[in-house]
Amino acid sequence: INAISKRPTDTAQGQVNLQVGTDEHRQLGFDTSGPVAGRNDVSYRLVGLGRYSEGDQDFTENERYYFAPSLTWDVSDDTELTILASVQKDDAFPYNGFKLAYGTVEDTPFGRVDPSVDYGEPGYDTNERTQSAIGYSLSHRLNDTWRFEQDFRYSHVDLLLRSTYMSFQTGPREGQRQIIYRDGNISSWTIDNRVVGTWFTERTEQTFLAGFDYQDLNNRGKQNGALGF
Repeated sequence: INAISKRPTDTAQGQVNLQVGTDEHRQLGFDTSGPVAGRNDVSYRLVGLGRYSEGDQDFTENERYYFAPSLTWDVSDDTELTILASVQKDDAFPYNGFKLAYGTVEDTPFGRVDPSVDYGEPGYDTNERTQSAIGYSLSHRLNDTWRFEQDFRYSHVDLLLRSTYMSFQTGPREGQRQIIYRDGNISSWTIDNRVVGTWFTERTEQTFLAGFDYQDLNNRGKQNGALGF
């Protein structure tokens, strides 16, 4: 996935996004950008989102909140610096669409299982994730041919997942469940340095790029899977 963060714009602009739909879907978002008041060398952008919806199965509601500010500073005619940050929080009930054939595609003396029935554990199952990031993008023109670029980013993710699901049938009206449990966090930082040269001849255009990037990743957590209950 090539995800490109929204950047500040030189001209003022903005929009508000409002959505409503089935399954209690509600969403409000905004995106505003433009020059900082009284400055012609600094521009900003603010992006935000709040969303709530319910899934096809019982208890599978989910919430998301997102906020991403950014600031661009034209340090000089040759140098530009953009600072970017974001935070996103998801609080949801894990969705597992798997159901046993008995009671769904196969008839039973007891009736059929409603498509909205969830085989999980509503008071226990959860899928919580908080991720945040901050970094910058620097560009400096050395001359008419060459420029230096540097990107830096630090990110952190916290995850808690408890998901209960049905694995197989054990009786006419009973089944065996399993659970997946994950609790941990990921921290990473990366830096990318590039030298880019562009020059022209009568019929061609050449671009040369050379660089060095480095990434450090730290993953800590607990993971387990239990069977037979």
